[in-house]
Amino acid sequence: YYFESGRVSGGSLETMRDAARSNWQADLDAGVQSLLIVPTNEDTVALNIDARERRLNQGAVEHGREVDLHDATTASVGDWVVTRHNQRLLSLFGGKDFVKNGDVWTVTDLHANGKITVQHKVHKATITLPAGYVQAHVELAYAATINRVQGMTSTGNAHLLVPPTMTREQFYPGITRAMLRNFIYVVTHLHVIDQHRETPDPVSARSV
Repeated sequence: YYFESGRVSGGSLETMRDAARSNWQADLDAGVQSLLIVPTNEDTVALNIDARERRLNQGAVEHGREVDLHDATTASVGDWVVTRHNQRLLSLFGGKDFVKNGDVWTVTDLHANGKITVQHKVHKATITLPAGYVQAHVELAYAATINRVQGMTSTGNAHLLVPPTMTREQFYPGITRAMLRNFIYVVTHLHVIDQHRETPDPVSARSV
């Protein structure tokens, strides 16, 4: 099931996963900030690396200098990153705001000591993050799991893959991440591996 502005279609997990990834990649190729939201941690690092490579090839991210992030990925000037830990000591707007879990930023400068300067994607404030914070609490912000996406905001689009195991509590933050358009890909065809069990009939997209 794929939903955006009332248009719907059905499909298996593989079909919906491929559709979500394809449309997310098209956003990135067009220079639109895009967030791919997937059920598990298994693919997020690989997806983030893939997105970064695409933006490197486009020239949207600078080649050369890199900084190490906590999940064994790297970032350069132009990359989109997310902070994963509330830190009130890293204040913004004269102490009226601070660096929070889920904030999405653009890297604007790298420093020799491992610090990075970033600009918030929504309110545009700029701050330099300490090296220790970067290594412990900063990730690439192109893809995330449903359990890690709360607080994140895409100024462009978001693509949410909805498997049968997703709860309503997970679904709500998943469909409210983008300021432009939120796309939903719901699995309606379930395949049963056990030959002694019947494969259930496809369900209605809207009933899911």
